Amino acid sequence: MTTALSKYLPFGKKHQMAVIAFIDDNVSTHTLNLRECINIVKDSHRVSHRTAYRWWKHYQQWGELPFETKQKKKKMKYLSRRYKRTSIITEQVVQAVKQIVDSHPEYYLDEIVSKLAEEQHVHLSMSSVERILHTKLDYSLQVCYESALQRDQLERQRFRDALDALVHNANQLIVIDEVHKDKSASRRRKAWGMRNHSGGMAISRWFRDEVRYTMIAALDIDGFI
Repeated sequence: MTTALSKYLPFGKKHQMAVIAFIDDNVSTHTLNLRECINIVKDSHRVSHRTAYRWWKHYQQWGELPFETKQKKKKMKYLSRRYKRTSIITEQVVQAVKQIVDSHPEYYLDEIVSKLAEEQHVHLSMSSVERILHTKLDYSLQVCYESALQRDQLERQRFRDALDALVHNANQLIVIDEVHKDKSASRRRKAWGMRNHSGGMAISRWFRDEVRYTMIAALDIDGFI
């Protein structure tokens, strides 16, 4: 989890970020289990077991920190005033939600609600959208990975052929690669798909035109340069 901007946050938000970052780093690398992490932050960050677990559960469900979700809920209130809020779920609404999620499986509930209001002028609560996904469409959140549409299998094969023809000694090679992440990358760990779908969800799309952070690495036979 990125914490580079944490110094600009108020203490309460910074505290929340530090707790979730610690749990995420250790659980994702299997260094510690969730219970062990919560026991540690109870003493190190003076956060109760219940609060730490609630923050972590929220992060797992929303892909972001609780205070970030609170900010987005202000937008939900605006939508409820602009568009008529309804609890009536018609087949048209179900199909509209399906079309949104099939086009953007990485969307979280607040994004689906916003898109639905924008396209259908209907405002549903996030809990209603979640019920549609689980009960009407039989969708669930699954681990996802991004596969860029720019990737061309033919070009990859041509590159391998060129290596075979031109490279006779591995010492000749310097491999350079780059990785991109945008500000929403932490949210894009899961995607909506049919329940019990195995192998995770591949998100294939052109990279979006937004601020992205890039890291370029160079490697030779002896390691990173």
